[in-house]
Amino acid sequence: MSQRSLLLIKPNAMAHGHAGHIISLAEEAGFALRDCRIFSFTPAAAGEFYALHRGKEFFDRLINFTCSGPVLALIVERDHAVEALRKLIGDADPA
Repeated sequence: MSQRSLLLIKPNAMAHGHAGHIISLAEEAGFALRDCRIFSFTPAAAGEFYALHRGKEFFDRLINFTCSGPVLALIVERDHAVEALRKLIGDADPA
């Protein structure tokens, strides 16, 4: 079943020039790029996006990091996209 998912390439990967490599990895894993946009989170938008983490000890660091530079947002598509993307990117480490 074809699904779409959001892949964010965050400020550290953007600053170190890894966006192209990450996109290549996604394409090699069978994802089709459907849309993309470069933008910068505002603190309010980052707080809303990560609202489920509000109150956790790492929340302020997460918001500061997310707002520290441009982010590349990609809409990717393939069969079982959500599960496949989680497998591709691995577990999140809030530290």
